Amino acid sequence: RQRLLEDTQSGLPKMLRTPDADAVAKLYQFMSASPRAQTQMCSIISRTLNEDGDGILAPATTQDVEQTVTALWELHNRFTHVVEACGRDSQLQNALQQGFSALVNGGCEDSPDIAELLCDYVHQRSRVQSNGAEVEATSQNVMALFRFLQAKDRFQGFFLRGFAERL
Repeated sequence: RQRLLEDTQSGLPKMLRTPDADAVAKLYQFMSASPRAQTQMCSIISRTLNEDGDGILAPATTQDVEQTVTALWELHNRFTHVVEACGRDSQLQNALQQGFSALVNGGCEDSPDIAELLCDYVHQRSRVQSNGAEVEATSQNVMALFRFLQAKDRFQGFFLRGFAERL
């Protein structure tokens, strides 16, 4: 069991980086007999989420705001699918919530301010989107990330400043 969880070449971390959430769900089901193994699996999920997120938020990769926000949203979406495939287990939901909240609010040491990135993304997308469906899709993506943001007042400040510049 330990090897299935920890092995970075064939274990849980590798499974989490593929689009096959069903394989993770089967592993979770297999591990469900042991509360200790489930706890360890949740810890690995949080750690993998943060490692992947730190890669997205590394200073060299955040030059393109739209690409960075899209990558964060896709990361959230991928891990949400894993939790859903595991039957929305509360322990896994908490691991996702805590892991993503830590990523969005802490990130890596030199990471950009997520509130500012989300704001820039909203302003960039509002300039190029013309129909309601595109605006709605952008809003849903931003809100999925915004939900984890603790400094919502900072987002408001960035948003108002960007809005004033556009006027």
